[in-house]
Amino acid sequence: MNPKISVIMPMYNVEKYVGCAIQSLLDQTFADFELILIDDGSTDKTLDEAKKFTDPRIKIFKNKRNLGVGLTRNYGISLTQGEYIYFCDSDDAVFPNALQSLLEAAEKNKSDLVTSTIYLRANDSEFQTIKDIKCNAVSAGVMGRVAEDIKSRIWEEYALHKTHCSVCFSLYKKGLFSSVGGGYKKLYFREFPVAEDDFFLFELLCLTSNVVKIEVPFYIYRVKEGSISNSSDINRLKKYIPTFMEFAKLINKKLITL
Repeated sequence: MNPKISVIMPMYNVEKYVGCAIQSLLDQTFADFELILIDDGSTDKTLDEAKKFTDPRIKIFKNKRNLGVGLTRNYGISLTQGEYIYFCDSDDAVFPNALQSLLEAAEKNKSDLVTSTIYLRANDSEFQTIKDIKCNAVSAGVMGRVAEDIKSRIWEEYALHKTHCSVCFSLYKKGLFSSVGGGYKKLYFREFPVAEDDFFLFELLCLTSNVVKIEVPFYIYRVKEGSISNSSDINRLKKYIPTFMEFAKLINKKLITL
């Protein structure tokens, strides 16, 4: 029998953190899920750390070369057998009630997407064990049931900054990713060096307005010194220029089409 939820976790050089991330998922109050771990060409002992876990729900795969988090997530999607999909980064963690709470809300509301608009942000020193986390909750946006009109929805959610950009706070109906004519997927991650989550969520809002929010923190985001998402390195910032130029073209194309 197929699992209810498929959890996808790309892994890249996170030997220090991946055990905590995996354990937080194995400790879930909801047990009917598969955990798809994909090593994206790590050069440290990340894969060895992952292999220490023997839970039968874990399935481990390895990319032949480093593809980046977006393409690795796409690969993970192709491997899933669940009715719902959940993403977790390999250096973060989730509270034990995360999957159960998100699933209950999805089934109650028959939603394509259930998102938690609150998350916790913890430094390494605060991240000893999940139960000891005492950092403050952070607002991740105010996404609710969004407007039915597609143009209004895109404008409200993006131009007014009403949605968060991380894909890891939400539970997705797998049907959003189903193949359509010509072999194209309805929803997938694009190959960009940064901000692939923004493109993903933009296109998601073009597919559905059946979105529900829960204002309770389920996800713990680990803040690491020198990490990409927290760096102000000029070379990283330069990468945003071509990415968001492409994003502007995509938005313009979508709005004209619609």
